[in-house]
Amino acid sequence: MRLAKNGMQFISLFPEDVEWLEVNSENKINFYFAKGKMISNILNSRFCSSYYITKLNTAIENTSITAGKEWKEMSQQTPADACPYCNYYSIIILDHLVKFTQRKGDTSLLLGIPLPCHCIDNYLQSQGVQLQSSHLQSQAVDLVIVPLLDSVPPEYCISQTLELKIKRTLLNTCISTLKVLNPGGTFVCQLYTSLTRFTVSVLYILHCLFKCIAVIKPVVGSLCCPNRFIVCKGYIGFDQDILTSLMKAHDLLVTCQPQEDLLEVIDMKCLYEEKFFGFVRTMNEQLAHVQIVDIVNRESFERDVFNKQTADLVKESMNHFKITVNA
Repeated sequence: MRLAKNGMQFISLFPEDVEWLEVNSENKINFYFAKGKMISNILNSRFCSSYYITKLNTAIENTSITAGKEWKEMSQQTPADACPYCNYYSIIILDHLVKFTQRKGDTSLLLGIPLPCHCIDNYLQSQGVQLQSSHLQSQAVDLVIVPLLDSVPPEYCISQTLELKIKRTLLNTCISTLKVLNPGGTFVCQLYTSLTRFTVSVLYILHCLFKCIAVIKPVVGSLCCPNRFIVCKGYIGFDQDILTSLMKAHDLLVTCQPQEDLLEVIDMKCLYEEKFFGFVRTMNEQLAHVQIVDIVNRESFERDVFNKQTADLVKESMNHFKITVNA
């Protein structure tokens, strides 16, 4: 396990580093829908200390790493970008951390934006997982993977506002998954930050519908970006009442007036449940720390040294799992 200077876990490199939150049978899903004024930036959150949000916003506002040559060089540092179209190596590292392809013969479905490559398809098939066409979403599957929720232009690649831009896509993906996933199945989905009541409500629903969940940022890729994955294992099963409520949330979201947004989906009392709230807040602060350190070091005179340290972590993780650098 790698530790940050203040003692918090830095990032999950090995399976024993992953923190799982197990379902609590006493937790209830109390839907509560509230619309309000659309927000354009995240300046505070109940789910992360103001210290980290302020530090991260300041680092993002003052950085130049997304500009031209610097961003191009950074994006070429790790094998995660060996394929320009997908996050192939992030998926592989993630699988080695949580083993979502361990059951041979499982059927799987890829959702999210269409990928022009077949890297992830080929990897799943190499692990004995049968890939189902996205055109056959009515058929039940054992594994749903969302490698990319949305394409991200360079100017937004490190911004916390990404969370605000994918709300509808995230909700639609969850609805589709709950419809087709077999009991006991696994859901793997890319996320960005989880600072708003809306996103945390989605995490809470998944927490209640799966035996355990984890939020993981694979070490490959750019640590200054907010992307991460939620992995949900052991789907408890289809619940029509919950699906109906999620469809209502979708309808409310798409019928918002200009400058209006759906801000809440779940009663805040549910989100304050001790273990869940602690899990989300700790995860947000740990990953904010990772992002801040990476941004600051890339702007500092220690950039080359820090890049080598990051590359060494990638190499160590890939060597441990015996992952070769080819897609």
